[in-house]
Amino acid sequence: MSTDVPLPPIMDATRRQKVFSHKGLPNDNTRLALLGAALLVAMATVYKLYQFPHSATGEVTTERSKLVNKDAVSSYALHYDLPRDLQARENVDQVRKTTSAQATLFEAYVAAVFIQSEFDFSLVKNWLFALWDLKAQQ
Repeated sequence: MSTDVPLPPIMDATRRQKVFSHKGLPNDNTRLALLGAALLVAMATVYKLYQFPHSATGEVTTERSKLVNKDAVSSYALHYDLPRDLQARENVDQVRKTTSAQATLFEAYVAAVFIQSEFDFSLVKNWLFALWDLKAQQ
């Protein structure tokens, strides 16, 4: 799918394979997804604090949740057509269609980009902010 916000490439083949390995496969993506989910929450918090500098904490939290819930995170994976490359132990076509697997995949991808960048928060922030800006316009 064409996008105005390029997907940062994952250069390391081993790390890329891990990102696209569903749970149940050796070296699956769940540990990367754990880190990626935390990064998404942190970045979404900053993004919404910028957007709502004078809003109550509860409002910012509500707005943030719209960016990091499973459906939203799944939509980011679909935006980049990431599920196409997801590998699973069985029923791969079915797994690729699940919101949970799609969200986990995107979370793992975020973590892999972060690790590859040698933990450059600004690189991940710039990518995600641009993606969220694009999604807000759609």
